[in-house]
Formats: sequence, structure tokens, C-alpha cells
Amino acid sequence: MVVVGVSFCLLAGLLSPASAQSGKTIFGEDKKMTFKAMKGIAKSLGVKCLFCHIKEGGKIKYEADSPHKTLARKMKTTFVDSLLIKGEIQIAIEDEGHKTTLKAVYAAAGEAPGIHLTAVDKAGKTFQKTLPLPEKDAAGKTILNCMTCHGGKTHFLTDDHDKE
Repeated sequence: MVVVGVSFCLLAGLLSPASAQSGKTIFGEDKKMTFKAMKGIAKSLGVKCLFCHIKEGGKIKYEADSPHKTLARKMKTTFVDSLLIKGEIQIAIEDEGHKTTLKAVYAAAGEAPGIHLTAVDKAGKTFQKTLPLPEKDAAGKTILNCMTCHGGKTHFLTDDHDKE
């Protein structure tokens, strides 16, 4: 069995102050691509834009950081962008006073292929889930994104209920 491992983190954030003018982000080369990616992320998590973004004076401040945006960016760069390469990752996630240690193992073949997830919450309770292997595009490249694991829920692995 071939096992590839990667650290598990939540999805990515939007514009950083340095890239706010150009629209270039970790999700795209311009604002149009970035907004398209953000719509996909919001759908994947089952949230609205203001889950991660701050609104001031009637306008969304895309460049401003928030706890959810920081966590989303960390998930994108640590998990989504690395899982297929590293194969196994473990990370501590702190969100709204909750601390959870997440581990993901990507098993491409063998008796139990899939993405094997384990979460241990601050009380020591363990949650486990195995997700099917992600689809491949026409060129045979594996498509790993937020929807692969989240499927429309922010807290898909633990007993925490989505609040927003």
C-alpha cells in the first residue's frame, strides 16, 4: 500500500495587503479568478463571505485578516496545497476557543484507499472519518479542494455544529 501523508489545515484566505491592488492571491492571478475561487470555498464550507471577511462602513474589507480567514488560509496552504505531495500532516487548529489536533493521511492504493482523517479535541475525544479519493481531471491530475473534505460544512468531522 502506498501511503502519502500531509498536515491537515483549514482553507485559505483572500487578499493580503500587498496584493490587494492587483487582485493576485493564493487563489488566482486576478480579482475575477479570486472571487470565483472564494465562491467555491464558501459553498464548500456552507458559509457566506462574512464568515471570513470583515465588513466596515457598509463595505467588505477583503485585505483585513480575521480568525476564520487566517485559519482558511492556513488550511489552503498547509493542507490543500500539500496533501498529495507529503501524504501525512498533523496540525493544531484553534478556532473560537476550541483546540483540535487534525491529522490527514492520503492513501492512494491498498486495502483502504482514501483520505483518512483523525481529529482529537481539547477533551481528548477522537473523531475519525475516511473520505473517498478525490476525482481526477481530464489530464489525470487529482483534484483536491475544500469540497473534497468539507462537503458544505465547516465542522464536518467533529460534533461541533456550524454556528454561522
